[in-house]
Amino acid sequence: MYETAAERGLSILPIPNSPPCWAVPEGTKAEECADTYPVSDAEYAEFVGKVAGRYGPSGDFWDERPELNSALAARHIEIWNEPYLNKSMYEAGKQARYVSMYKAAVIAGRAANSATRYLIESTVDARTGPEPSDYVKWAETLVKAEPLLGTYVDGIAVHPYPGSHPIGYEPENGTDEAFLNTAVNYQRWKALGINKPVWITEVGYSSCADGEDHCVPGATQSKREENKAALLAELLTELGNDKYAYVHAVYLYNLEQWTSASSPNASKSDWYGIAYGPTDEQLPAWNSFTTARSSYDGVPEPNTAITGQTGSGQNRIFTFSVNDFTAKTECKSGSASATWFSCTSPYHVKGEHNFSVRGVNAEAVEATPASFFW
Repeated sequence: MYETAAERGLSILPIPNSPPCWAVPEGTKAEECADTYPVSDAEYAEFVGKVAGRYGPSGDFWDERPELNSALAARHIEIWNEPYLNKSMYEAGKQARYVSMYKAAVIAGRAANSATRYLIESTVDARTGPEPSDYVKWAETLVKAEPLLGTYVDGIAVHPYPGSHPIGYEPENGTDEAFLNTAVNYQRWKALGINKPVWITEVGYSSCADGEDHCVPGATQSKREENKAALLAELLTELGNDKYAYVHAVYLYNLEQWTSASSPNASKSDWYGIAYGPTDEQLPAWNSFTTARSSYDGVPEPNTAITGQTGSGQNRIFTFSVNDFTAKTECKSGSASATWFSCTSPYHVKGEHNFSVRGVNAEAVEATPASFFW
């Protein structure tokens, strides 16, 4: 899989989950193995370490295949998929189990390959039972289980499905479908002192036919496909705005749908695709995705701006801002060969006639710093 992807210029985000039945508690039903946590955190962590050591930057896989572009190595690894929806989440204390498994995996992964980074799964509020009132605040519960969790988090993976709602829809509660849950997740973690980039590792609109919250509106399958395309285009365009600069990646769910348009149904998972699988026909949302893809280069580069300056002569005080709240700022003044150093706004320049500031985030260094000469 990695080889085929690399030959096509694609990088894979691995998500180690869905354990085989031999790795889960004895007696687990075969159909439930993939949704059950493994018995051993240590064995799961060992597996993640093997993935990091083989497929991460400078990993064995790339050393064995020098003809492939090693820049496509798996730099990030997402730990588990939607643990807040795992059936075992209804059991007391299972959020803490996810934390212990996540922590063990990160420690092992970093030890195997120090160039790899790790995404923690997040939601706003997680169900703990069948009643609407049965929920916990996800980020807060995880940090309570491990107060030093922030040292193991490199990014926050979210799945902010909008359902039938436009991007500006305000969620009614913490389990309501809404794209604005992207910002809510980020703010929750930031308030806990964990200011990390957000990765939207699943998002999309379904053109299913249930006429309820999960499906885009439309009287026919054709009309729903058109509405799906329009809503998706708006969502992807919105991610290009500065207010979402802390979002460093977005993955569309998903590529193909296999149910015939002549047989619409209410199964939301059948209708997220942008192409029809049996014929590879491109659906309207295909253009929404490819248009956005052509607009973004895949590098979430921060952007700084000098917002003001006071003083005279060779002494000036500058204020500045950076659009990505997860980025740090670096400054320099004097000669072109001067060294960049960490700084915060406002910054006082003494005895010089120039000042530059740039943003540095987890993925990129700003290529064109903001500069002022006098």
